[in-house]
Amino acid sequence: MSQSTETVDLLTNMALVGLDDAEFCETAVERLTSMGYLCHSGGVQTDILTAMRMQRYQIVLIPEAYVNTPVEANEVLNHIADMGSDARREMFCAVVGNRLSTGDELQAFCYSVDMVIHISDVANLDQAIQLGLSRKRERLSLFSEIERTVEIE
Repeated sequence: MSQSTETVDLLTNMALVGLDDAEFCETAVERLTSMGYLCHSGGVQTDILTAMRMQRYQIVLIPEAYVNTPVEANEVLNHIADMGSDARREMFCAVVGNRLSTGDELQAFCYSVDMVIHISDVANLDQAIQLGLSRKRERLSLFSEIERTVEIE
């Protein structure tokens, strides 16, 4: 697991890049760093799970499947799906894979994540993440409005 040596305070935007392809991981870290995120990265599921249990991340980027592992055995994806709703609301999760269509909301729903990204779009990750964050804010705003309406009645 690699990380910056910068001091982290409570206001630091943190991102976890759990891609197992070194080239894509490096590109993702560069894009997220340019967006102002302090990045931790690693490509081993156990390291990613440990990091997620020890630190809250605003963005988590993982592969659809780790090398030689079927999608169903993706422990990180299963962990994200099992997280409580309060923790998930604070985190933007994206899955990267070559079978995915960037921004496809049905695929994202099937994986219980905020966004799916095709591997070829990692070079434009900053734009995809901005779009995904915007969509998430819209959904959370709508959810909050509905929640307030239900509480009033």
